[in-house]
Amino acid sequence: MTDKSRQCAECGKMKPESEFYVYTTGLLYRKCKKCHSALSLKARWKRIEYYREYDRERAHDPERRAAAVSRIAEYQNTHKDRHKAVQKLNRAVKKGIVIKWPACAVPGCHCKRVVGHHPDYSSPLEVVWMCEPHHRQLHAMAKKLEEEAAERASDPAVQVG
Repeated sequence: MTDKSRQCAECGKMKPESEFYVYTTGLLYRKCKKCHSALSLKARWKRIEYYREYDRERAHDPERRAAAVSRIAEYQNTHKDRHKAVQKLNRAVKKGIVIKWPACAVPGCHCKRVVGHHPDYSSPLEVVWMCEPHHRQLHAMAKKLEEEAAERASDPAVQVG
């Protein structure tokens, strides 16, 4: 990978070439990924009703449904402990054994739509209630820490002998 940089035509900042999408011809986009994404989102919001209808129609496509069912089944088979923990928690909430918190557990966050985070899947009813964005952020941080730990474990210079 080269460490060349170029200027974004939208924000004007100098960024590495890895921050730009690549056309199928091999040429780089003039706008960086961040600006391209922001402009795409803005364009989507301008025609939101069209895209909502498009998304609804697409959701009923038999091939897409079959693919989604397949992905869910694969996840459930791959992560049986997680799936069982979620099922037990959902049943307990439905029966009133576990009460959902009214807001996210993260201080300063006032989101009302919460999901249960399992710090330990072997204790399915012990959860921390948090909003989706904080839940995703927590899992992303945990994944990053696991990857760093695996890197350190495989690095012979770090190992103690």
